Amino acid sequence: MIVVATSADHFEAPWVRNEWSRFLAFMSEDADKRIIPVYKNITAYELPDELSSYQAQDLSKIGALQDLVLGIESLLRNRDTTKKTMSEQDVLSIVKEKEERERLAASEARAKMISKLMKGLLALIAAFLIIIGMVKLLGYINKGYLAPRKVYNTAVAEMNNGNYDKAISAFSTINGFKDSDELYKKCFQLQQEIIVAYIL
Repeated sequence: MIVVATSADHFEAPWVRNEWSRFLAFMSEDADKRIIPVYKNITAYELPDELSSYQAQDLSKIGALQDLVLGIESLLRNRDTTKKTMSEQDVLSIVKEKEERERLAASEARAKMISKLMKGLLALIAAFLIIIGMVKLLGYINKGYLAPRKVYNTAVAEMNNGNYDKAISAFSTINGFKDSDELYKKCFQLQQEIIVAYIL
């Protein structure tokens, strides 16, 4: 606010005093507000006490008008700089918030990806263990199946060669495998017939 007066009475006129007093109250609430008392044909000592502490301009001095214009421009530049600085700070704040949100989102995505990878890895390990177990089980089954089959084939060969004692011994170890019980009885019977024929 610029308060202009060419006499002390102008500053003290009720409606003028009312305006600059009200503006001084605004200034106490807003640091960006400024008041410049401008006078002519009076001295600085004739200014009201409330305005005497502010930088006043005496228009009767040479270059006073230029000083006033430069002062106003300076205030406006400072005000723009302050606003600019504040807006730069706001932008920086927004950028930081955005970066923080992006960092949190990336961290969350990374955690989800690691969780999925861990679940997949656990599933893979479980499948691998199941396969190992199946292979072992098949090995036991094969051993359990192949061993009697081998004995059976040997026993049949011994029976066909007439070695009934060896065939009977082999068939007795694989009870219930294929027709081993019947062949056991057959070998036993054939052996008995040979013994009877030998005795007679």
